[in-house]
Amino acid sequence: MVAAIELQKAGKNVILLEKMPILGGSSLLATGGMNVVRSDLQEKNGVADNVDTFVKDSLHIGKGANDKDLIRILGENSKDAYQWFKDLGGHLELQKGRTGGTTYPRQLYTPTGGIGRYMVDIIEPALVQSGADVRVNSKVVKLLQDPNGNVKGVLVKGKHNGIYAIEANAVILATGSYANNGELIAQKLPQFKGIITTAQPGSHGDGLQLASKAGAQVNHLERVQIHPNAAAGTTIMITQAIRNNGGILVNRSGKRFVDDQAPRNKLGPEILKQEGGSAFLIYNDQVVQKRKKVHEGYVKLGFVNTASDAKEMAQKLGLPEKDFVQTIETYGKYADEQKDPDFGRKELMSDMRGTLYAIEVIPGIGGTLGGLKADADMHVLDKNGKPINNLLAAGEVVGEWHGMDRYGGNAVTGNIVFGKKAAQTAIQEMR
Repeated sequence: MVAAIELQKAGKNVILLEKMPILGGSSLLATGGMNVVRSDLQEKNGVADNVDTFVKDSLHIGKGANDKDLIRILGENSKDAYQWFKDLGGHLELQKGRTGGTTYPRQLYTPTGGIGRYMVDIIEPALVQSGADVRVNSKVVKLLQDPNGNVKGVLVKGKHNGIYAIEANAVILATGSYANNGELIAQKLPQFKGIITTAQPGSHGDGLQLASKAGAQVNHLERVQIHPNAAAGTTIMITQAIRNNGGILVNRSGKRFVDDQAPRNKLGPEILKQEGGSAFLIYNDQVVQKRKKVHEGYVKLGFVNTASDAKEMAQKLGLPEKDFVQTIETYGKYADEQKDPDFGRKELMSDMRGTLYAIEVIPGIGGTLGGLKADADMHVLDKNGKPINNLLAAGEVVGEWHGMDRYGGNAVTGNIVFGKKAAQTAIQEMR
């Protein structure tokens, strides 16, 4: 959608093809935030952030496997991306707590609920207003190429008008992940066969298959991001903001077992090791005050257990009372001292006193990290590392920029940064 808006602004005629009945993809399900470096909100809160530190944090979480050029582009253009969103009428706030493995607070969020739905609800009307030709229920089944391999359009299967061709001077793939392709996940990651996914139903990796048949380089499909917090018995993601604002994880023994602010790909496997393959996310009113709308939404969905104290919560969850009460009391003392000798959590933002809330959570595949190889201008590269003419990509279909794990908040930022970048490249090359 971002690329389409930018292309329309430049006077180009855009056709946006969406195979699902609605726009937004997995962005609609994003619950966290948007990472922005040197935002006005950071400045107001005295946060002295910089791009080099952002790159360092992203590489730390991605275990050094990130595409360094793309990560730097992301950091350098994140402020502009937020301004672009603000110009459409968006408003976000600074998340005071740091996300797992990071140096500074830089994630922006909306207090109204999930950031994904909020952003799509603002960007989609702008897309419509731009005059782009938007076609839902329209699946691209083939990239059309000339004898030299240059992409010249697409073949589309519409819901009501059969298969038809569209000629184009440029094609931008923004088809998302393969997180809901159970067959591919089982093939590449047999240890995760049958695991749930919190991605949208259409996340089958269509863009990867289309581009691969056109000669594109596809890398690291074995890399996925295990989101640690889906509501048990569902595929609904519980925002990491509950943990980052003070929530803790306990197992069925009533004990903590990990640094609750650790990166996602550490938390997910640790939860899977616990009895039942799940954990309980515990928090109190100090957390609720910071994420009231989100908490109320989880209550309405029936996810939340509420208790007046640790003893009552242990009874409700069936946990060993003595051990759980001890865990809560000990954590409260750690919060008072702002030191966690057990697991080294850096920020202890709630003392776990007063009314307690609990959500049982399970890990699931939240997104995928492999995909198409793209250069700094978002050209899709072939197996020899050369651009496939007229073919660009943006978003989760592009691999490697996250590395081995996704820094929460980078995906949302990347949708705008790389969407704009792909559009700018297309505009320049169509002149």
